[in-house]
Amino acid sequence: MADDSFPLKDVADDLENVNEGFDTSKEDDNLLNNELSSEPDEDKGSTGFGIFTGAVFIVSAVAGTGVLVLPVAIAKTGWYGLLILAVVGVTQTYTGILLGRCWVILQERFELYRRQTRYPYAAIGYEAFGPIGRFIVTVVIDVTLIGACVAFLLIISRNIEILLQLEYLQVCTVLPMVALALCPLVWFGTPKDFWFIAVGGTVSTGLASIILVISILLEAPQAQPQVDVQYNPPSYWSLGAGVGLISVSLVGHAIYPTIQHDMRKQTDFSRSLILSYFIVASYYLPLTFVAYYVYGDYLRNKESVFEVLQPSPIPKRYRCCSLLYTWFVGS
Repeated sequence: MADDSFPLKDVADDLENVNEGFDTSKEDDNLLNNELSSEPDEDKGSTGFGIFTGAVFIVSAVAGTGVLVLPVAIAKTGWYGLLILAVVGVTQTYTGILLGRCWVILQERFELYRRQTRYPYAAIGYEAFGPIGRFIVTVVIDVTLIGACVAFLLIISRNIEILLQLEYLQVCTVLPMVALALCPLVWFGTPKDFWFIAVGGTVSTGLASIILVISILLEAPQAQPQVDVQYNPPSYWSLGAGVGLISVSLVGHAIYPTIQHDMRKQTDFSRSLILSYFIVASYYLPLTFVAYYVYGDYLRNKESVFEVLQPSPIPKRYRCCSLLYTWFVGS
């Protein structure tokens, strides 16, 4: 009798080939691998930075325009704003710590994330929710960073116009030149490649905060008789606007995973984060308290504290130069 048994092995192989044709997980894995560097990660012990340097990077990312807009935010929220500032600061710190733990979990579970990763935040979204999570995270981060860059460019251009006071030099002409001047900064690969910018941003922001506090205190005897200082309760509209300004002045989550990935010991990111927010608090709290105490509700309808500064023994041009340098480095 001829051997006419059913070729089960051949049928199984055909079904396996069909299933591979409909399997999209490999395509997703290939897309994810393209986001990772093909080179193995270098020795973190010799190339990464430590806790303090990580804190400096976070301070340079978080602090900046908050030096100018936070006094306005406190004026919009009244004395409640100081409590709101503390609550938002604690919340931002806690959520940043959770984000850092997510990245540590990814590295513990998946070996490919132990290499140099270009988009660590998007990788967290991918492992949590799949390709749609990576897409949402990427879009949100891009919109956030683009919006922040536009705001910084406008602020820098406006203050160059104030500093130089030239008729032919206006915001619309300064802005393209500022963008071209800052363009080379985006060519650096990772935070550890431009550590000097982070140091400059942290130092200059602290210097600007000190200069503003001294200027306001020196101007207080002349300013308070001219300004009707009041501390009225905030309206619902001004309260909402003030909370928004406070939140924007303390946020920096979009780049936290990138900073953490360049640290020697990435589990120490939470320590860097806590240290950085203490430094930011030392910048923000004295300035916001002094500015609101001296000017009160007069700040409520202003764009920044810089608009209410009067001539003082500290030259106004020097103050503007310091703030301008802060924005250049911070952006």
